[in-house]
Amino acid sequence: MKNNGVNENDSQFQEKKNIYEMVQFHYHIALRQKNFYNLLRTDTEALGEETILIDVDYKQKIYYGKNSPFQLTSEFYKYGSCSLLGFGVYYVDKKFNTVTKKEEKFINAWNFDLLSNDTSQKAADFIKGFRFLRKNSTFKSIEKKNYIIFSDTSKNFRCQEVCHYYLRELANEGIRVSFNYFGEYHGKVIYIYKIMFYTINLEIIFFSL
Repeated sequence: MKNNGVNENDSQFQEKKNIYEMVQFHYHIALRQKNFYNLLRTDTEALGEETILIDVDYKQKIYYGKNSPFQLTSEFYKYGSCSLLGFGVYYVDKKFNTVTKKEEKFINAWNFDLLSNDTSQKAADFIKGFRFLRKNSTFKSIEKKNYIIFSDTSKNFRCQEVCHYYLRELANEGIRVSFNYFGEYHGKVIYIYKIMFYTINLEIIFFSL
């Protein structure tokens, strides 16, 4: 069938092709970002001794009580809940190799989980949690003057308040911050892109027949 002199199948094929190319472009960006993030977590030269990598994320709300989260009863909800803000901190450490008799560098990591009865999970809560973390004696013992921060694109991490904290408050303390956002909301972008790849690719093949 033709519409204004344009074959309908050709038009649909071109539309699918454009979508495929767009998804492919964003997929490769997400993949490059993931590879860079993993490089910082594993390569001492890439991270450097004057930098720490911090990934941050809010987990789901944790409900108190003995009941399972799948038991949606009034008794379950009466116990209340708390919020979990997680920080993964990676830094270059050293250890003595008894075999080679040499001191070797490696990437060490600490996970800090902050529990709070305030479950609002707003930007102000995140900043408050970050300030609390920086007062922790373990964090202070591994802290460097350079932060590389990774988070998802949820609004509580991607707003003026958080940017002000990174670029003004921390800068006033001599901390240099590079903050990065994964392109997804909840950490599933690579998986979703793969599904879209296969689906769109099958449709393009179908329209090509």
